[in-house]
Amino acid sequence: MNLTFLINKIIKPSPLIVWTLALLLVLLQGHLFLVGFRLSADDVMYHARFMDGTASMIDFIYSSAIFQGRVGNYLNSPLLLVGAYYADQAFFRLFYVALYFLNFLLFAKYIAALLNRSITLFLFIVMVVFNPLGYNLSPPNAYPLLLGIPFLMILCSRLALFQGQSNTASVSKLTRIVAPCIFGLSMLINEYAFIFGVMLLIAEFFASLTRTASVLNLQSFIAQIYLQWRDWLVVLLVLIIYFAYRWIFPTQYNGNIPNGIASPWLLVQTIFAHIYFGLSIAPSTTLQGAPILLAPLKSIPLVQIIITLTVFLLTFFLILHSSLLIKKIKRPISLFFLATALAIFACLPIALTEKYQSWLTYCKFLEGGPGCAYIDSRIAYFAVCVAFFSIFWIVLPANNHSYLDRGRRVLIALLIGVVSSFTYLHNWRTSELMQNDVAVWKRAAQMACSPKFASASDEEMVAYIDPNQLTQLHPEFLKGSYWRNYLANQRQSNACDPKN
Repeated sequence: MNLTFLINKIIKPSPLIVWTLALLLVLLQGHLFLVGFRLSADDVMYHARFMDGTASMIDFIYSSAIFQGRVGNYLNSPLLLVGAYYADQAFFRLFYVALYFLNFLLFAKYIAALLNRSITLFLFIVMVVFNPLGYNLSPPNAYPLLLGIPFLMILCSRLALFQGQSNTASVSKLTRIVAPCIFGLSMLINEYAFIFGVMLLIAEFFASLTRTASVLNLQSFIAQIYLQWRDWLVVLLVLIIYFAYRWIFPTQYNGNIPNGIASPWLLVQTIFAHIYFGLSIAPSTTLQGAPILLAPLKSIPLVQIIITLTVFLLTFFLILHSSLLIKKIKRPISLFFLATALAIFACLPIALTEKYQSWLTYCKFLEGGPGCAYIDSRIAYFAVCVAFFSIFWIVLPANNHSYLDRGRRVLIALLIGVVSSFTYLHNWRTSELMQNDVAVWKRAAQMACSPKFASASDEEMVAYIDPNQLTQLHPEFLKGSYWRNYLANQRQSNACDPKN
């Protein structure tokens, strides 16, 4: 084995080694998402409903669908209830965090298929390293299954159908029938899934348009729409079902009424905030408004410094390696504007409501705040990462033959590596703070096992379990009865030593 062979092995490792390193990077970044759970008042309310029994859950599913005028709540509410109840189980948190990052991988594979370029690894790493661990009602640490399940269904169905369009012989007739049904059903679950599904269809439309038409004109637009008529028919059917139900049961919930259209400046601010504060490079706070600041370097434990350096090296290598293998990206500037427009589209419905516009009161653009981001930030994040990808390829050269060309790739890899390190430290600090929130549940579980608290009053019990009032609760929520039910639930689940 000569020196040249060893160098080639280092520069051009096997795909197995590359993806093993990518998995290691995901594990280092992703394990921080395993800490926090039930971080929203809604999650606590869902948890309470689940503990109240089957009748209470059924009542909630039906009443929430009628109250909010959302037919999808018949499917969405069970996801919320199950996610909130099992969130304190380690195996369940491992499941929904793995699902969260799996959707990144599937999306990267999907965009690679649309662009017909080997960009899966590059885009996947970008999505992993710009991703913040969020306090601001951000899945998966709040509403753990809200986006994960429907997004998985949408991405799998679109990948199956897109494969069918490119190679009809490789996809069965059954797949071509089942996949659109799964796509439509998943978009019906909630508005977030619907927005995400439409975003993918728009991306497919423009990707196909640029592949088939050298000159963009009205005729090529119409021809491409005709090719996608089945997909848009599914969208139309979903809309008909959605609005028919809403006509029968008008919404009484101010979170899905577009009553903020008269405030265009607030609309723009809300969209910008929800996009920007969905990134790890933006400032952030806890739900109580305390800034999440990176600690001075000297106060960071040595093990965290070592992990941060490892994260940097892994990111640098993976980005540099994958960038050297990617051919020239066609029309990266057009891709940037399309991705930016889709990110805006993702946040537009939420930004049109007065409820979420009013949350900007708690948001400072230089410091962050509880009102800066929301669930739609996680949807826009997919498009923002594609926009970042396009920016990198506007800067990167079309080839890598000269030292200058490779030098630019090295600089991009260094930049993304630095962002990855910052993201890790940010998320590590956030997870440290989240442990204070999680301690409330651990303290309550320990209390359930102690007989001396059996006769405690509601006030004494709440004061012991949550002395700093960290748990997010709705104003009208009955704290005492909730925690008493939780203690009973813990005893019934055999969490206590039977000798106590």
